[in-house]
Amino acid sequence: MDVTFDISQDELPIFIAEADEHLQTLDEILVQLEQTDDATALLNSAFRSAHTLKGMSGIIGHQRMTNLTHALETAMDAVRKKELDISTPLIDLCLDAVDSLRSLREEIVSAQASPVDVESLVERFHAFSANPSAPKAAVTPPVHEAAPAAETEATPPVQTSVDGPIQIEATIEPGSIASAARAFQLMLALQELGEITHMDPALEQIETAAPVKIFSAQVTSTAPIEEIVRKLAQISEVAALKVNGKDFGNGNGQSAGKKNGKSVKPAAQSPVKAPVVQASEPAVATPPPAARPETPEKDNGAKKNSAEMTVRTSVERLDKLLNLVGELITDRNHLNQLRNRLERETKGDNTVEMLSSTVAHLGRITDQLQEEVMQIRMLPVGSVFHKFPRVVRDMAQKTGKQIDLIIHGEDTELDRSMLEEINDPLIHLVRNAVDHGIESPDARIAAGKSPRGTITLNACHEQGHILITVSDDGGGIDPAKLRKVVVAKGLMSEEEANALNDEQAIDLIFMPGFSTAAKVTDISGRGVGLDIVHNNIQHINGSIQIETKLGQGTTFHITLPLTLAIVPTLLVEVGKSTFAIPLVMVTETLRLERGDIKTIKGKPVTLLRGSILPLVFLSDMFHFKEKKTSSKHTYAVVVHSGKQRVGLMVDALTGEEEVVVKSLSALVGDIPGIASAAILGDGKVALIVDVTGLLKISVNR
Repeated sequence: MDVTFDISQDELPIFIAEADEHLQTLDEILVQLEQTDDATALLNSAFRSAHTLKGMSGIIGHQRMTNLTHALETAMDAVRKKELDISTPLIDLCLDAVDSLRSLREEIVSAQASPVDVESLVERFHAFSANPSAPKAAVTPPVHEAAPAAETEATPPVQTSVDGPIQIEATIEPGSIASAARAFQLMLALQELGEITHMDPALEQIETAAPVKIFSAQVTSTAPIEEIVRKLAQISEVAALKVNGKDFGNGNGQSAGKKNGKSVKPAAQSPVKAPVVQASEPAVATPPPAARPETPEKDNGAKKNSAEMTVRTSVERLDKLLNLVGELITDRNHLNQLRNRLERETKGDNTVEMLSSTVAHLGRITDQLQEEVMQIRMLPVGSVFHKFPRVVRDMAQKTGKQIDLIIHGEDTELDRSMLEEINDPLIHLVRNAVDHGIESPDARIAAGKSPRGTITLNACHEQGHILITVSDDGGGIDPAKLRKVVVAKGLMSEEEANALNDEQAIDLIFMPGFSTAAKVTDISGRGVGLDIVHNNIQHINGSIQIETKLGQGTTFHITLPLTLAIVPTLLVEVGKSTFAIPLVMVTETLRLERGDIKTIKGKPVTLLRGSILPLVFLSDMFHFKEKKTSSKHTYAVVVHSGKQRVGLMVDALTGEEEVVVKSLSALVGDIPGIASAAILGDGKVALIVDVTGLLKISVNR
């Protein structure tokens, strides 16, 4: 059935993005409520998000969404007033409501009614509220939420509250396409601070979604003026703010919503930094950085605004911008080659020297532009991590386990395209840790452990790439058990399984169709999971390694490049062809004498610092004719994939070059050992080597 709402196409992206932020906030807070003793601040935030969603949905006429958010808001308010206890059944109901709100939010995009039974959910909320015997919640009375600790030093001394009503006047930016929503947010913020005795425009007028230029209100409040200003400053698109006739700019020290002649938006408060993405982006965006008060400069007494201003833009625009930068990089590489040729052929020519200087400057500008564009595309990995507290909670309840989730490095930034690619692998790894890694409470107690298990997610930058780890303190992986399972499933003979060392046996969990689950459930046992993780990570030029100790736990180490669009590579020649090997996979390069190459069981190897290094000739892998040369030397590029390390034998090392990745067309199809292609500065096409796929082929030869 078709449904329509009172919202324009211009307003839709803003509505969806803000709704997603509030739904994600509710998801995170509701899970945390079960794990904290002092839930006052969390309850205030949950109530605020539900209240805002109710107002937003009411403005566009989404009655079902309004009814459900009202029921959720009422439940949060009852807990704040100690009329309801924080219990697992109540949190389950609230999380069900958030899931249903996501479906109702989708109605606005698709214009199709969802099968959500709002009436049933509202009745379940009423059942909680109507139970007079419900135990009281052990929480402290609600208080005004304090500013983040990081802002304490910059906040002016708190003033006492003024006598009588406080007059508020806020000017909303003229360019706002959701000015009524901003007025509604101002009203909600003031309701938290005290009692509104007068408001213009009135709520009835705001709910018509008519444009609002100036919002004014009279409030009775015991809150200090600084607290009122700080709360109102967190609302976007407030161009000017006056309290009792005193001009506070936009609450961030600016006298108007202009900066350098352009309209800017003060950022909403959030503990993590994140660029804002288009509404069609997956729900991984978090609010922009906190808007902080001014602090005086130590040197000249001038004031500096430390808030980072943000604007919303479409992901498609960022993709187009990156494509243009890619073309610039290709031309830069071409210009560098032409410059080098001219310098060799016309040494000392003034015109060539001037041209060379200009090309060098253009190259630096292109590098800076590339870096800025990549930074714009960056999102914190925490935008993916933040969904896992809910995932772990729900799965722990299904499996009867007690599990804590710890997250580190959530501010580590990664290109948005990479975030999309790692989402599914991380879900599989976390589910695997819950189902297979962490033992039941009884088993943990019998093993001398705490009944509560721990799963840890961590992300960090390391040597030009991203390292993500998923750890658990469970029972670890038993290689002997894996050998038995692989034989029982007919995936390997008993002789082959027994020939595997422990490291190789542990890697069996990445085999397609492999599972140690005794029965099929909605969590595992279908033989699909970690092989997908392995393949997806390899597909984006990443690698995954397992570190496990029986009885102590398991850690999956995932290494990823920073981006998929522009890749630093080592260019090599094989015959008349040029190949690009991603530098993230390269350990070192070697120049070998012909006599340094030996054979073991008919396969070429060499000795590297006392260890045997297998060698793979790219000319053999791709069926090239051997290049005839009288040189006594050859070259090997030492690459790694997981714990496997080999030397790729090539004819020549051309040099390092950043290349723009181009997908192979459907006409070409998949080529084993080749990931994609790139156009070099001289116009030639270089094939980008799929190191992991190449090593698989070499093992099977």
